[in-house]
Amino acid sequence: MRYLKWDDQYVSSFTLGAAQLGTEYGYENDSPNELESKKIIDFLLSKGVNCFDTAQAYGRSESILGKHLPQAAKRISKLSSKINFDDVVESSASSSYDLGTPLWCIMIHDSTWLDHLGGKLGRSLSQVRNEGLSKYIGASVYTSSEAKKALNCPLIQVVQIPYNLWDQRMLDDGIVDLAKSLNKLLFIRSVFLKGKILRGSEFGDWRDWAHSYGETPVGLLIRSALSLGFPLVLGVDSVAQAALNVSLVNKGPLPPDVIDEARRRMPPWDESIGDPRQWR
Repeated sequence: MRYLKWDDQYVSSFTLGAAQLGTEYGYENDSPNELESKKIIDFLLSKGVNCFDTAQAYGRSESILGKHLPQAAKRISKLSSKINFDDVVESSASSSYDLGTPLWCIMIHDSTWLDHLGGKLGRSLSQVRNEGLSKYIGASVYTSSEAKKALNCPLIQVVQIPYNLWDQRMLDDGIVDLAKSLNKLLFIRSVFLKGKILRGSEFGDWRDWAHSYGETPVGLLIRSALSLGFPLVLGVDSVAQAALNVSLVNKGPLPPDVIDEARRRMPPWDESIGDPRQWR
């Protein structure tokens, strides 16, 4: 397994996005049962994956991970957007309990909360860290402006951003370079856009071109995202899919000219398709 060293931490380049382990998720709403979830977790651990991403909003995902992960595994969770700022510490403690150990990172899951980090929310998150409930504080964002706001906040050390061959906003807007200059850690999600970019008819002929180049569409998406130099959050619904993703991550990033050619074959960005919050 490939690893990124950051802040004296080694983070596997493949982080399991565990939404599917606790609830129906993605373009086709696939969700393995708990037995299959355990097999996925055990397989990934055997291949060196050491980071697992979940959220309070992902059904039973936290408790499933907590039941089957070893203590040393890095756990990331995200606060429910439905709680009050006064409940942040208690809610973080609840996630820590369900996950079986203090968190590696607790993230805010509602980007509007970024505007409140100077008040009660920021104090509560600092308390979470000071009480040892989470080593790091992070934020999950959707837009470049939100990412800049999160990265420029001293309290936040980890930011999760969307990126794929079609959605290049974070790269084009300088977010990746900003994170590196500030020594902040990015996690790259939406590599498959919840599966839509692999199956949707809106994305042109890039999948045919991938095969002609000698790479699968899944491989092209994963290996292009690796070029950013940060861990990828990848969801899976079977051991076979996990094995495929591990093998692709271990191949490393594609050459820049191949990524550029694939980008040219993508249609123009459309927020109504690219932002899952707008899906109906």
